[in-house]
Amino acid sequence: HDLSLLMYFIILYIHYFQIAIVINIHFFDNTKKGDIMLSDILKLGWEFFKAGLLGYGGGTGIVQMLRTAAISNNWMNEGEFTDAVTVSYSLPGPVATQLAGIIGNKVAGAAGAVVAIVAAIIPSLVLMFICMWLYSSYKDVPFVKGIMSGIKPVVCAIILLVALNFAKASSVNWLTAALFALSFICLYYFKISPGWMILLGITAGGLFLRT
Repeated sequence: HDLSLLMYFIILYIHYFQIAIVINIHFFDNTKKGDIMLSDILKLGWEFFKAGLLGYGGGTGIVQMLRTAAISNNWMNEGEFTDAVTVSYSLPGPVATQLAGIIGNKVAGAAGAVVAIVAAIIPSLVLMFICMWLYSSYKDVPFVKGIMSGIKPVVCAIILLVALNFAKASSVNWLTAALFALSFICLYYFKISPGWMILLGITAGGLFLRT
């Protein structure tokens, strides 16, 4: 059973890696030309490794760390990062690998995309197996229960901060407000798949938000 689970996660990560490489490398045609340096690639690898290692709360928790890294290193401005997040949530696969592909490609081309994606995946892949074993073995220990209870409010705060920053960078009008309200109602009360709401946003934006 453990071996089957291990193989499942390995295949899943390979699948996500392939999706991110194929879709993201060619998405933004604004990579640096002729001035890609080894330091750029090493910096990318380090920032995405840190995000993969410390980004609790799934993809949403990592977004705030990647936003800080992208803006502080002048890889993207606020608007570009918001666009990258929007695209990442609209594509299949984890948001962290999507952002890694987009940002890495912008900074250092295909090599940057590959390095960023691999660096973002490795920490979570290794820690996932370690934590899976530890949690299954010690989940009923009071200390472990306390750790899980302590992490949850911190993750909630990170997710809230991401939402606030995302809202600040978004255009606000009657249509976007209506889309927000409708999406919340459909997701929370009617449990409609997020994919349908993303499709609705893409359609509405393409037809009525051409600014």
